[in-house]
Amino acid sequence: MANKSVGLLKKAGLPVAGVAAVLLLSGCASILPESLTSEQVAQVAALDKEKNANDVPALQGALTLEEAIARALKYNLEHRTRMLEQTYSVAQLEESRFDLLPQLNLGADYTNRSEPNLRRNESLSGGGVFDPSTVSTAQEHTVSQLGLTWSLLDYGVSYYNAKQQANQTLIATERRRKAMHQLTQKVQGTYWRAMAAQKLRAEVRKTIREADKALEDAVQVEKERIKTPMESLSYQRSLLENLRTLEAVEDELKVAKLELNALINLPVASDYALVEPEGAAKLAALQLSLGQMETLAIANNADLREENYNVDNAVLETRKSMVKLFPGIKFSYGLKHDNDNFLVEESWQDASLSVNANLINLFSYGAVKARAESLEVLSEQRRMAMQMNLLAQVHISAQQFDSSRQQFDRADNIWRVDDRMLQITLAAQDAQTQSGLNLIASKTTTILSLLRRYQALADMHAASGQVQATLGLEPQVASLDLIGLSELTMKVKEAQENWQMIEAPAAAVEAEVPAKLELNDALRGELNAELDSWAADWAAKDLTAYLSHYAADFVPANGMALADWKVQRAERLAQPSRISVKLKYQDYQLVSEDSVAVQVKQRYRSDRFGDNTTKVFVLQRQDDGWKIRSEEVR
Repeated sequence: MANKSVGLLKKAGLPVAGVAAVLLLSGCASILPESLTSEQVAQVAALDKEKNANDVPALQGALTLEEAIARALKYNLEHRTRMLEQTYSVAQLEESRFDLLPQLNLGADYTNRSEPNLRRNESLSGGGVFDPSTVSTAQEHTVSQLGLTWSLLDYGVSYYNAKQQANQTLIATERRRKAMHQLTQKVQGTYWRAMAAQKLRAEVRKTIREADKALEDAVQVEKERIKTPMESLSYQRSLLENLRTLEAVEDELKVAKLELNALINLPVASDYALVEPEGAAKLAALQLSLGQMETLAIANNADLREENYNVDNAVLETRKSMVKLFPGIKFSYGLKHDNDNFLVEESWQDASLSVNANLINLFSYGAVKARAESLEVLSEQRRMAMQMNLLAQVHISAQQFDSSRQQFDRADNIWRVDDRMLQITLAAQDAQTQSGLNLIASKTTTILSLLRRYQALADMHAASGQVQATLGLEPQVASLDLIGLSELTMKVKEAQENWQMIEAPAAAVEAEVPAKLELNDALRGELNAELDSWAADWAAKDLTAYLSHYAADFVPANGMALADWKVQRAERLAQPSRISVKLKYQDYQLVSEDSVAVQVKQRYRSDRFGDNTTKVFVLQRQDDGWKIRSEEVR
């Protein structure tokens, strides 16, 4: 019976396939969107809350500013999202590397025909069709295969995709660094506002109670007509104005601790004491010169480093676009087995080599090349714009920090004066020579001036954080997941205390050093001749001569490896059909006993791009002449 059913199914192969297709399409059509219920959302929220509580250790004792920053860096959910984006980018890079490998395919094909694969024989001489018909393929057979396929075109595209993904990983790192800088600034400002709330909360509430009591007394005085109506109403209005001010201060203070809890990922209602750092009111003036700050920012700023990686990706995109236009060359090799009993050899090997080209690419080449080169120019322009904005931001952040220090000094002095006036008012109140209104007004003024003092203190620390963010400075931590909270707190404290002690790159050092070289016209002539030769070799697109001007231990900008930098320079020299480089010498500075920093104005023109930049070269006298040790765009 079963065999008969199977036979019927085989004979009805086409209808069965049709029915299967209809059922499959019906199943697809039955899939509809399902919205989450309130219970499901509440359950997910409860699980998230529980997991978050388990991941964040409880606060032990009072909270310091350094621990607040460390907790934010380690546990803040938005910052952890940035960290996970970086981890995901690394995983994508690892995955993209497998695209460079050939395809190794293992497969099996099962074939079942309802009827024999009969074939007629016909004579080419016109003799008609001969019977009987013949069969050369089994009705049921299976083909299994193991094959290796490799495409040169796919390899080229995958190679550049992997290189771009490697840069995307670095971009994700820079975005995480930027998020770290921004988070640190937010914590610093919020911490000091919460500190103000801690200092003022009790005094504000006490003064509000006193003002309410004085207002009740004033209303009673008006009813008893002890004073004239105008005097009573004026007194009440002054009390109400003070009450409104005090209540506004209280409202502002209430949210500061809530915001801090959100930043450091503690339960919103958590209550704890804050520790006021020693010497917090004595932030030193900037010790770095503006030139040193510019050099540090160009080397370390997260936004500018990201744009540099975007420029590299634009160059890689150009190459990838050109590779896609090439003919495709594909090689395949496989082992196959077919259990068809009509075959003489059931197992065999086959190999093939195929070449194919899309002739339309001949017409689209110009458009593709123009589009890719436009992306390069756009990326470089964005980098240049970012660099100019960054240099402006260095000066702006330095000015804002200096201004914030002055504003804090002013707010601190005003508070001290108001506090002394309050003490005088309290003494007069004890001697019954001052009214309750004057005392409440004096307390309100002192509270406001102390609040503004802490606000100015918060602004000063935020301005300090902005300077550090602009310069790209942060605690040096290998992995936030691998470091403990206490150790991270110590690193944050060291970074906050010592960030102005960082050494600027050699090109920006202006301090006098003992020098064997004498900066005279003859030495300037040697340096000019070396850099003129460098510019001429660049314009001649002579890669070997161009690279010979650099020292063996040359350090490329932006942390790029020397080998990668040489590859990049080779590509940059090869792409334009013509190049012009003109130098205008501006300044010379001895930086060591055998090295000189030379600042030039460079004018670059090619058939693809042009710009004017200021550069600082550090050249070192070596056995075979002057060599470039470093090259920085200012």
